[in-house]
Amino acid sequence: MPALGTARQTARPYLMTTACAGTFAFGTLVAFLGATLPELRTRIGFDIQQSGTLISLLFLPQVPMSFIAGPLIDRFGKKPVLASGSLLCAVVLATISVVHSYQVLAMLVFVLGAGASCINFFSELSAFTTVRASNQCPRLINVMIAADSMK
Repeated sequence: MPALGTARQTARPYLMTTACAGTFAFGTLVAFLGATLPELRTRIGFDIQQSGTLISLLFLPQVPMSFIAGPLIDRFGKKPVLASGSLLCAVVLATISVVHSYQVLAMLVFVLGAGASCINFFSELSAFTTVRASNQCPRLINVMIAADSMK
């Protein structure tokens, strides 16, 4: 029978990999929106100030989703919440490609932010679990969250 610490040690690389992958996915979604804004501005016809509003709408669901995703993870586990956030992002990105109204685009960007927040929350939770499993300083997670909030 393996020792209790062995299970924690084998989970550490997996958790850190998922934490990094989640942060990478969130950054990719933000970069994708920024890269497509010029084409969307031309197609839909909105000004540069409305582009800034879209970027703000992407980050607006961060705090509410932190309060929603936590209890959802406690109830259903990490994988369903991550899968639903990823699926939500995929559906919204596919829908953004055919939208022709700024109001609908703004609503979709807000929903994209909610899905991306689920992915981001999952990655931060995985990083926190990694830090706790390795008995490192718990302040490391605060540094990661502070750096993440400066995006």
